[in-house]
Amino acid sequence: MGNENRQYYDLDVWKEARKLVSVIYDLSRLFPDEEKYALTSQIRRAAISVPLILPKGLEDNIQPSEFNICIFLVAHYMR
Repeated sequence: MGNENRQYYDLDVWKEARKLVSVIYDLSRLFPDEEKYALTSQIRRAAISVPLILPKGLEDNIQPSEFNICIFLVAHYMR
């Protein structure tokens, strides 16, 4: 199947990235109020960037295995 038939929302990695965003938002609600504009904001922006960059990667013909590497690196960083 060619890239013209692949959609980013069909990729398992995109679906997992969306789940990650939900988890990050849920967990960050538990952060102290003084972190609202610092750590909370930074973590949320990092999480949301993952599913946002996947469509661009697909458009640029990056292979799904490379997406998996990116998600692994993000998950490792988030630990």
